[in-house]
Amino acid sequence: MSVFEAKSQLSKMIEAVESGEQVVITKHGKPVARLVPEIQRTLKFGLLEGEAFDDLALDEIDFDDNTQAQSGFEDWRENLKNLEI
Repeated sequence: MSVFEAKSQLSKMIEAVESGEQVVITKHGKPVARLVPEIQRTLKFGLLEGEAFDDLALDEIDFDDNTQAQSGFEDWRENLKNLEI
């Protein structure tokens, strides 16, 4: 679809994209833009993926005491050394 056509048919292009199509806009016969459906993304929290926050005992965590974080970092560093070839 040319830029000229795209200017006059934006509503139709959006309807096409909503139904899953991709629309390529051209200028002088060369592609210059592509309209694609928006992807809905969900956040994943690594080890907490799938955990309900109600199940986490956040009130039991002492955020001022970083010994648990330091221990986790040391474990991570040791595992990293084991992965190196």
